[in-house]
Amino acid sequence: MKKAFLFCILFLLCLALTGCADHLSKSDIFALVREKEAFLLRCVAEDQPDQATQLAGVRYVYRASGGAYIRFDCGGAGFGPATSYYGFYYSPGDLPLTVDVDVTQTENLVPDGDGFLWMERWADPGGDNVYYTERIMERWYYFESHY
Repeated sequence: MKKAFLFCILFLLCLALTGCADHLSKSDIFALVREKEAFLLRCVAEDQPDQATQLAGVRYVYRASGGAYIRFDCGGAGFGPATSYYGFYYSPGDLPLTVDVDVTQTENLVPDGDGFLWMERWADPGGDNVYYTERIMERWYYFESHY
């Protein structure tokens, strides 16, 4: 019984250390967008953004209704309520947007360093969700969401 318990603890530790961080880094995302901008723009212009999943690290593509933005998800890290997501998005109006949190108004973003930040606790003292976005280049933005 003691061996089984120890095995379970070791297994969970290995899972936590290896299986929970599977995403491109911020610098990798910036490099990907800069290096593959022509391809990404072609995907957008031809209304075939899903083709971007051919690029290493792009897992999923989401098109907002009405063409407000196109989000390219590049993986995440964490487990359950301590999860983070990373990616980039195409902003037709070249504006920072909230693309991965339940914030409906972009004006909730405030300048922070080189980008823009939203924190749930500003509206709800018990909230711990955080969203950050930063311009990569014209019409392309990095994002990260922490839940």
